[in-house]
Amino acid sequence: MTTTPENPPVPRTEAQKDSVIFATPEIVEDPHRNDPVLHIASDSKPKTTKTNVTQNAEENLTATTGGEGKGFSARWTGAINTIHGPIMKGLLWTSGTAARNPRKTVAGVTFLSFFLLIVGFLTNFSVDVDEDVLWTPENARPVKQGAWISTAGYPEENRDMLLFFHANTENVLGQAQTRKVFTALDTVRKLPGYRALCAQSSYVDPRTGQRTCEISGATAFWNDTAALFESQVDNDNDAIQQLSAPVYPDGTPVSDNDIFGKPLRNEVSRTLESAQAYVLVIGLPDTEETEDFELEALDAILDLRNNIWNGNEFNVEVTTQRSFPD
Repeated sequence: MTTTPENPPVPRTEAQKDSVIFATPEIVEDPHRNDPVLHIASDSKPKTTKTNVTQNAEENLTATTGGEGKGFSARWTGAINTIHGPIMKGLLWTSGTAARNPRKTVAGVTFLSFFLLIVGFLTNFSVDVDEDVLWTPENARPVKQGAWISTAGYPEENRDMLLFFHANTENVLGQAQTRKVFTALDTVRKLPGYRALCAQSSYVDPRTGQRTCEISGATAFWNDTAALFESQVDNDNDAIQQLSAPVYPDGTPVSDNDIFGKPLRNEVSRTLESAQAYVLVIGLPDTEETEDFELEALDAILDLRNNIWNGNEFNVEVTTQRSFPD
């Protein structure tokens, strides 16, 4: 026996397939039950909303055919869509071809890369890593002014190598700590190429009259010479007395904050009572060879800290100009 439903389903039209019908809930009293039953019933006039696909298609059709909108915006959208079509077809063809032929694609890209590299070398190809050139607009005024300053005869700016000696906020004044500063300084000065590199510096040592790398730090109290330090200092008190001098041996006034970290002097005797760090600056000349030397100097100082001074509470931190781009 076949039963026919009271409300057979009505086939949906094509327009309804692209629409979403919102049903509204309706509470209906059931005579056979004590509680009301919630039924989902459709409105006689369902609310519909167009899907994104249908809406975009209609908008594109209107824009390209000049339907409802005939203004500039519609014509502009139509022109963009006309240009967009061939581009998308090209991208789809390229991606599809690459997916179907992976080996040929990899071989072709590799060949093209080497081909362009060879062509570049044959046409004066060069790699420029100068930040002023890479990140500054072409023919910018700051670049021109910087070039003028570099050729106007002003003293060249150094590529400072900064060494920071500390004992984790403890007092670093003393003979042993100062000796370690000389050890680090001599580690850099004994590297191959140091003398030749510093001979290109614009700084002239007033004691010798020769070009050399300018050194700023507590070692200047002994003319940056470890042998002189060893001959004049026998204990911590000797070191502190010399470090507390208001002027260097050549008569230059001492700026405590330039060579010490958080220095504290006695208000009466003006003798240094404590300092949390030594600051040593080696002014290397700004040349192409300096970058390679900086790498060797960094390795030497880090080896000194991590291997020779390993486990010692007296530490050294180091930075150079190449530390930032590296």
